[in-house]
Amino acid sequence: MTGPDDPAAQLVAELAGLTPQEGPNETPWPGLTAYRFDHRIPLQAAQVGSLALVYVVQGRKLIVVDGQEHVCDPDHHLLLTRGLRFQTRVDEASPQRPYYSFVLQLDPAVVRSVSSLLAERAGTIHAVPASDARSVARVFADRERLRESVLRFLGLLADPGDRRVLAPMTLQEITYHLLRTEQAARLLQAAAVERPDDPLSASIAFARANMSRPLTVGDMADDVNVSPSALTAMFVEATGSGLYQFLKRLRLDQAALLLMERQLTIGQVAERVGYANPSHFATAFKQFHGMTRARRSWPSGRTSARPVPP
Repeated sequence: MTGPDDPAAQLVAELAGLTPQEGPNETPWPGLTAYRFDHRIPLQAAQVGSLALVYVVQGRKLIVVDGQEHVCDPDHHLLLTRGLRFQTRVDEASPQRPYYSFVLQLDPAVVRSVSSLLAERAGTIHAVPASDARSVARVFADRERLRESVLRFLGLLADPGDRRVLAPMTLQEITYHLLRTEQAARLLQAAAVERPDDPLSASIAFARANMSRPLTVGDMADDVNVSPSALTAMFVEATGSGLYQFLKRLRLDQAALLLMERQLTIGQVAERVGYANPSHFATAFKQFHGMTRARRSWPSGRTSARPVPP
């Protein structure tokens, strides 16, 4: 039995308050997305855009990377690195007991700052290959202490003052717990290749800000003052795919979030993510994401499609 003072029950209550709609929900914290699903969701493609912690509060999901399955539930949390493509499904969810989770972006600067304070431990951390740094890793942090930090962080989001002053310190706590695990090397390596001031991160920010218009490699390269060939090589190294493939995934992932709102027509969503032809957009979206059995037909009206984000 759990009571109101039980940390697990408190986490469920916090996520319930952050998820008024089924699917992904924006939160007061820019790097935090909260999820609620009232039904099981079949296996679908997904991609993570930045270094992130996947934390399931209630229910169970499966993440599949290169054929390897990773369970994610209240006892098992995952670190995902930028550019990682995977498949995911929600295995445990019902209207009586919804699936609740959140994806929290980890600031590489905070990771590096906290690791510098752990100088003695950080000195023993060995680098991992870049290919491994772009993978998925299970978190073996102190579960109780990590949960306490997460609960404090979520509880600070409602008040603007708490959010501005105290939440960043609590994020340092969460990062600290993650760095005191055997995944510290992987986390540091991922943070090292995801610097906020590097051309790759700047070009991704530029693409997000200009998603509604056509973009070329030259446009993005000019914005960050590098050559098109150099920028393309950076994308291949960091994400394992070319720049245009990355842009396509970026547009279609954003489309998935817009469709979850169920307030826009297919044509409106297509326009917002840079597709001039709604029919071409619909074809690309279905090929990339697939649809759940709950979807309706795809004319120019609204849809009940429910793609599964991380």
